[in-house]
Amino acid sequence: MEIVMTQHPVLRTGVRTLFLVFTVGALALTAGCDVTTDDSASSSSSSNSSSSSDTYSGSGVSVSIAYPDTLTGGSVTGTTALTRTIAHLGGRAEAGCFYQGNPNWWVNGYNMTQFLIGTSATWTCIAESLITLAALLPLPNGVIIDISDATDPDSPTGIRYSKDGEINVFEFFFDGNTVDSDVWTAWVESDVGSGTEVEGRLVLSDRMLSGGADPTDLIGLRVDFYIGSSLETAGLFVAFADTTDLIGFRADVAHDLSGTFPAFTAKGIVELREQWDTDFVAAGITTTPDLRIITYASDDGEGATIGRFVDAGLSLNDGTSDYGLYLFSKDDIYYFAADGSSEFINKSIDAASYVGERSISTTSLDYVEALLGLGAPYFDTFCYDETATDDASDCTAFVQSLFQYVDPDGNTLFGMEPNSGTVPADSRFDLINGVTDGDYLDSALPVDVFAQTFTPSI
Repeated sequence: MEIVMTQHPVLRTGVRTLFLVFTVGALALTAGCDVTTDDSASSSSSSNSSSSSDTYSGSGVSVSIAYPDTLTGGSVTGTTALTRTIAHLGGRAEAGCFYQGNPNWWVNGYNMTQFLIGTSATWTCIAESLITLAALLPLPNGVIIDISDATDPDSPTGIRYSKDGEINVFEFFFDGNTVDSDVWTAWVESDVGSGTEVEGRLVLSDRMLSGGADPTDLIGLRVDFYIGSSLETAGLFVAFADTTDLIGFRADVAHDLSGTFPAFTAKGIVELREQWDTDFVAAGITTTPDLRIITYASDDGEGATIGRFVDAGLSLNDGTSDYGLYLFSKDDIYYFAADGSSEFINKSIDAASYVGERSISTTSLDYVEALLGLGAPYFDTFCYDETATDDASDCTAFVQSLFQYVDPDGNTLFGMEPNSGTVPADSRFDLINGVTDGDYLDSALPVDVFAQTFTPSI
């Protein structure tokens, strides 16, 4: 008898959808950074606007954090209406800001690190390309310039640069709209010593992100960025349409330039409206899960990650009979080398409980007890009564054994790497061991997170 999951709680539906949305949908809106001059690209569009003393006088400052490819998965080039417009208006070649990471980002800590850092890298790169474009074009202050292109109906129809005190604002409008911009970038620059300190925000509207027409669509995106001489930060906020089980995603990344470890500290949270598995919805179980991540890494990609799954759902069956529904919270700790190879893995179930829908025989339960080394009579003492609040509903040992189980061929039940290795004797241990509940992000989406407002702190 083989125990299988009808829906892998961390492999299918919601979390996989999250990655697909970024790669196929939102991240398709990639824009060029580190672009090279293309003499064949047209720059005549800038002649549509006249010079003004209020035009942006900067030189197109860098707001892309200096991420190594080991932490982003490397960049790839794509093309969209937005990137074509940026390249066309700036008279430059189109280049990619999409950092691919690993599609199986939940499988281990290294992939989680690439996901958090690579996704943030994409959007700071887009912000930089917009600021660079503002520096190239002599745009009059506060005037919407028509850039409609009949041959490319998906492209922006207007752009506007404006300045309020020290705050620069650069906007893109689509579909002839002239009231609310669909791509809004605001930033300030401050000279510090021989360098420039930059702080800003990029907001994309629901119209820019397809407006929720598809269940996996994004309905709002914002990235905050700060670039200084000793610290670089990026904060990413993403909201999903209410037709999907995802509520929002947030990533905060800090790059310490002092040369000490950790060079990178990244935190993330994924919030959901309901359990990934529809069995829980059918059973009327409304407890909602979330995933929280903290990762530390060096400039060359060596690091450690702790991923915390809170109130995740697990549905088990063997194809004919149900082994039941379970809720669990789990800490996954990973130490990884710069090449992504695992040095230490430990998946630990903090708590697990039985919540119903079991319909298997005592003989089958006896088999499970023997297979997983639980000892008899485990299911007569633990993990059998969904209405209880004591040992009768406590399934911690059972669920822990599921995640630790490796069959004779070396396969795990859930396609994840098994616990292995030893903890490296370095500073990563102190960082991971020192993580407390208060260190995790507690929510994905603050109030009015996508308002087109910006109050600088520098």
